[in-house]
Amino acid sequence: MVKIYFLCFFFCSQVLGQAFLAGERLEYRIFWKGMHVGNSTLEVGKELIDQNGTPCLILKSTAKSNPMFEFFFKVDDKMISFYDPKKKRTIASLKKIHEGRFHREYHAEFDYTQNVANWWQKQHKGSREEKPEDETFRAKSGTTKPIPENLLDVLSAIYYFRENPHPVEFGNFFSIPIYDDLQVTTLDMKIGFLEELELEVNDERKKYSAYSVIPYLATSGIFQSDGNILIWISNDTRRIPLKIESNVKKLGKVVVELYQVSGVLELSPSLNE
Repeated sequence: MVKIYFLCFFFCSQVLGQAFLAGERLEYRIFWKGMHVGNSTLEVGKELIDQNGTPCLILKSTAKSNPMFEFFFKVDDKMISFYDPKKKRTIASLKKIHEGRFHREYHAEFDYTQNVANWWQKQHKGSREEKPEDETFRAKSGTTKPIPENLLDVLSAIYYFRENPHPVEFGNFFSIPIYDDLQVTTLDMKIGFLEELELEVNDERKKYSAYSVIPYLATSGIFQSDGNILIWISNDTRRIPLKIESNVKKLGKVVVELYQVSGVLELSPSLNE
C-alpha cells in the first residue's frame, strides 16, 4: 500500500529551499498564430509519496488543446515525475503523448543500486483510438544501462534547475544528465540576455524581469518541437518559467505564456514590479 507523508508548508520550504514549495501550480495559455489554442500546467504535489522506498514529490505537467482546435490538431499530453527532493534525482517517470496522429506512452523506473532504468512502452501512429487486443499498438519493455547515480527526467530537470545554486547570468551554461525517450542524454541550457516581459498574471498586467534561456534537447511532447525553443525565466530565486516560444513540426511557431500562479506564499519583488 502506498504510504503518504503529509507535509506542512514550513517543512516543505526547508526541504525544497526558496525556489518552489509543495502545492505550487503554474498555469499557461498556448497560442498559435495569435489564437488561444490550449492550456498547459506545471504542478508540484502537496505531499510526499513513497515510491520504491523513497519519499518523493509528485511533479506533474499537462498540455491540452481547446475543443475548437482539436479538429485541426488534438493535443493531450501528460508527464508525471517522482522526484526525490533529498538527493535531487528522479525515481520514476511517466510520459503520455497524444498529438495529432501520434500516440505514445512509457513508464520508467530507476534502480540506482543496479544502475539501470527499467521501462515499458507502447506507441502508435494513426487517427484511431486504442482498442483491446489491437496488435498495432505494440507494447514492449526493456532496460537501459548503465545510468548515472543521479538522473533526472525532463520535468524534474526543470525543478532541479530552479533550485540549482549556480547563479543565472548572461553567458552561463548548465548541463544536466537526463533520461528521456528511453535513453540517457544531456539537457544543455545557455543563459541569454536579461529582458523585460509584459504579461497578465493573476488578472494583473505587469512587467517582469526575465532571463532568456536556450535549451538544447530533441524530445517528444510539448507539441514535438523541432528543437528551436526559447524560454524566459523570472529573474529571482524561484526561476519561474514565464514564457516559451517553440517552432513546432507541421504547425510553426507556438507561444506559451504564464497567466496564473497559485500555491505560492508570496511573489518576489521582481515579479511585483
